[in-house]
Parts: sequence; C-alpha cells; structure tokens
Amino acid sequence: MAEGIAEAGGSIAVWARNEEKNAHAVKILEDLGIEARSYVCDVSSEENVIATLASTVNDFGRVDGLFANAGRLVQGLHSLRHLWRTGEKLRS
Repeated sequence: MAEGIAEAGGSIAVWARNEEKNAHAVKILEDLGIEARSYVCDVSSEENVIATLASTVNDFGRVDGLFANAGRLVQGLHSLRHLWRTGEKLRS
C-alpha cells in the first residue's frame, strides 16, 4: 500500500505508541524511496490524536487519507468518538 501511495506522489506519516517500532517502519519506507516521518501517538487519547494530527499537518501540509491499523477495540466503537470528531474538524 505504501508503495502505491508513493507512486502517486504521497508521503507516509507513521503513528504508533512505540518510538523504536516507528523508526524501524520509517527506515523500511525510506529504503524504498518513500518520504516518511514518525509520530508517537496513543490513539486512545483524544488530546494526543489532535496534537499528533496538528504536527502531521504542520510537517506535510495536509492529510489526504488515513489507514487505521490499531489494536482491538476494548470499549467498542464508542471509544473511537474522538477520531470521528477529529475528522469533523478536518472537514470544516
């Protein structure tokens, strides 16, 4: 998927809680010639998501897409309410 995004002229922002794993993912992407940056983010925290999104937009200028691959939902779909609100802020 990342290669397809890069072929279309896109860059990749890697969001996850583990800084070392993020750095490893970015290294793999960069070795493929893909521009990538790492952001430590806990998506269970609304404040952390908003701050990380602001950093991502500041670094890349905009966000065109999102691929969520987080762990299992402990509290069900209601636990993603903050992601929905953040998306609403992006669209406004």
